[in-house]
Amino acid sequence: MTAINEKLLEDRLGTLEAARSWSPRVVSRLEALIRSGEDDALFRINPIKFAADKGMAEAEAVDLFLYATAHGLFEMNWMLLCSQCGCVLAGRTPRRTRRDLPHRGGVCRARGR
Repeated sequence: MTAINEKLLEDRLGTLEAARSWSPRVVSRLEALIRSGEDDALFRINPIKFAADKGMAEAEAVDLFLYATAHGLFEMNWMLLCSQCGCVLAGRTPRRTRRDLPHRGGVCRARGR
């Protein structure tokens, strides 16, 4: 586990808490995860799974992680996957539009799907 900069964490959690009106204990659940989670688990966190595990609304969990990213607690990346073969069609590429993206993954194209 990486050492935690306590002052920085407290500052960022404070700004996150003040960012909007959260349901009770939402930010404290995130704080507990950050403090107790292994680096690998935090790297691959899924907001939808977090919501299910903590008994939260999915929308609020997604908001929590988006706000946490905006306040410097996380970095968020995404990938667009082919629904047939699971190949990565695109990652976080702001210059591409959806029209520019391939519609099939590499395995699908190789198989002629």
